[in-house]
Amino acid sequence: MSNARLFILFFIFVINNSTPVHSQNFNNGIGQLSLGELSLKLTGLDIDFSLESNLVNEGSLSIDEMVFGFNDVGMNITAKNNSHVTHINFSGPNYTLNKFNFLLNAKTPDIISNILAELKEKRISTPTLGLKLIGRAMELYYENNPSPAESVQVLFDQGYLISSSHPFNQWEWTFSIISPTKIRATSSNKFIMGQGLVIELDLLSWEMSGYGISNPNQKEWNNWVFSINIEKIILDFISQLNVEISDASKDISFSLKRGKFNLHNYAIIATPDKNLEQQFSFHIGNYGISLRDVHLRMNNRKDTPSLEEFIGSIILRNLEIKIPEEIHEQPEIKNLTETIGIYNGLFKIRQLQINTELLDDGSGKVHLIIRTPFAQMNIIIHIHINELGGQEHHYEFHNSEIVISHLSPGLSKAIHQWETETRQSLHREGDKIVLKIYGDLKQPRLKGIDLKTIHRTP
Repeated sequence: MSNARLFILFFIFVINNSTPVHSQNFNNGIGQLSLGELSLKLTGLDIDFSLESNLVNEGSLSIDEMVFGFNDVGMNITAKNNSHVTHINFSGPNYTLNKFNFLLNAKTPDIISNILAELKEKRISTPTLGLKLIGRAMELYYENNPSPAESVQVLFDQGYLISSSHPFNQWEWTFSIISPTKIRATSSNKFIMGQGLVIELDLLSWEMSGYGISNPNQKEWNNWVFSINIEKIILDFISQLNVEISDASKDISFSLKRGKFNLHNYAIIATPDKNLEQQFSFHIGNYGISLRDVHLRMNNRKDTPSLEEFIGSIILRNLEIKIPEEIHEQPEIKNLTETIGIYNGLFKIRQLQINTELLDDGSGKVHLIIRTPFAQMNIIIHIHINELGGQEHHYEFHNSEIVISHLSPGLSKAIHQWETETRQSLHREGDKIVLKIYGDLKQPRLKGIDLKTIHRTP
């Protein structure tokens, strides 16, 4: 490794503010232990490297500060009814990361070209299938007839092909026999890329040529710069672990009084050949997970631990995904994104928040909030247990609903079109769509809506 520099200003393994183990009766397995802090700290890490490689040119890694550790650790062992009970309290693991930056300059297969090639492959799946079926039908026809088939219609008429089945029951491509050894597919004005595009199949070599047919042995390579940047990560827990061991059983209970995880300003950026118009980027302004009053219990009489109750939340703010202009301009992607109100290839979620609560009786509630430039959604779900004559518990939705508002014009138009095609009408209160959820948790239903039509295509 050349041009490498490594600066570790601090590397600390600390045990401070601790007290020695206090023993009351070790013969009976009774004792106490307390520990003030146990931590590992790293600051000022800075690495630059360059490699003599055909794939990786150079890169760098820097971390301003990273701290990992536990503190306020306490353990108490007592005797209880011929068993030993261990109580452990601790804060941790606690983790902090400040200003993480990673940069890599590498030569890789062109990601954009590969995505465009996959899109083309999907577009031509219908005509290429049709050409293959016609080719096989021509071979069978020639085995039973003195001369080759002169047209595709002859193959339909004599039952070698079925015109009403895929891929012949569509209007985007037409098929023709050019010669006994060549078949052609031609696009119409119904095809998303326009009319007049041609794909041909050579029956002597069984090779195709024309629109969208790529050479699998020909791959483009580009110089890409990849970067990962994190402003800050914080992980913080306060927990309690209780273990009771006797001759007959082993009981373990875990309680998380408070736990949180926060990620601030996280970004991944990939740039090909310094072309900013073709840059990929993924950015999160803030992402956080919060938990409190989590109670988990297990013992050797049960196969799996039971989660008794907890309160938690997940929040995501300012998520942005930027796709390259060349990909966004592809008709399939552009039509979809502009329908829902996404322009310039920039997808945004202003807020995504999930609040959950599980009660000790197994019931619970979930509150989901989604805010984007093209729609807002507010989902409130209550789940309760329905006990019928001592039978197995059934979890059901209760007072649950989905409220959709602030729809973009394109998305609102698409919903109205779906209502027309399926002959259903979503319940509205003013400019809001309100959907009531009810029924069993495994088979939820929406009031007044047939869920089978959600996936129906025109």
